[in-house]
Amino acid sequence: LQTVDWYRRHFTLPAQDEGDRVVVQFNGGGQVNRVYVNGALVGEAKGTFTHFSFDITDYVTFGEYDNVIAVQVDSRYHSGEMPPGKNIDFHFFGGLHGSASLTLTDPLRADSVFYYNDDVVDGCASAVLNGRIELGNDYLQPQQATVRSIVRDAEGNQVSVQEVQAEASNQQATLAELKHTIAAPHLWSTNDPYLYTVETQVLAGGVLLDSQTTCIGLRTFKATSPSDSEGYFTLNGQRIEIIGGNRHMQAPYLGNSLTEKLNVKDAETLKHDLGINFVRTSHYQTDPSFLDACDRLGILVEEEPLGWQDTPGWEQFCYSAEEMVKRDR
Repeated sequence: LQTVDWYRRHFTLPAQDEGDRVVVQFNGGGQVNRVYVNGALVGEAKGTFTHFSFDITDYVTFGEYDNVIAVQVDSRYHSGEMPPGKNIDFHFFGGLHGSASLTLTDPLRADSVFYYNDDVVDGCASAVLNGRIELGNDYLQPQQATVRSIVRDAEGNQVSVQEVQAEASNQQATLAELKHTIAAPHLWSTNDPYLYTVETQVLAGGVLLDSQTTCIGLRTFKATSPSDSEGYFTLNGQRIEIIGGNRHMQAPYLGNSLTEKLNVKDAETLKHDLGINFVRTSHYQTDPSFLDACDRLGILVEEEPLGWQDTPGWEQFCYSAEEMVKRDR
């Protein structure tokens, strides 16, 4: 439905939280999305299916005040915007996609948390898990911070703890890097989708300011060249047969606005009813709840950035792809 839709929500913020940073996040919307808070335009985001967020700290009032957020979602065809809208083989519907959230954080926090492992193979004695944490600091001066990373196994047992000290700049993001060594790792596979959890904490002066939890599957996959007649795919050093399919994020009556429950149901159907171990999200980034379900169920995912053969603008395509990678990596 190529329409213009409005969403409005009233909310209050506790007076004791004044000084915190306030961010509103959306999993996707129309071709053009405009966010207003208390009557003022906060910003504009473009690209259907591309998630977006805005810092609304300067637009809200804490305490006994009725704040109002209004979102205009314009899903009409706009020449030069994504998706192009005329020469594509899939539908995109009006309205917001998935969930929206409002988050309060300390001015000193982790803006980006990313973990990845070095190459592993079945039976390896240890695995190296690398962490890259970007710190944001809205205080007027640089701040001394401790970044603590705690790895726990599926039973909740602590298997590794690392800390690093960082001076968080108030001018730009500050990168903190750390490294875990996990003994006798339990690797993730499509038949045994074992997940560790990593809690990332930001502290200053011994006070916990921010905490985020990430699920991690230790795995390494490789593929030979598509032109190789003997081509194959390996997971943790073992050849596996890929049984795959495509999946669009849509449902009757709801369009692209699937609930978390429906996203999980799609993943369960693919795994248990169809026997799939690999899925392609065609042709746009998908909801995080679907990706999380695939991690838990043992499904490899090729996630695509928004686009089609006549993708209009390289700059906008790169923006959509970059935002997808940063959120879902």
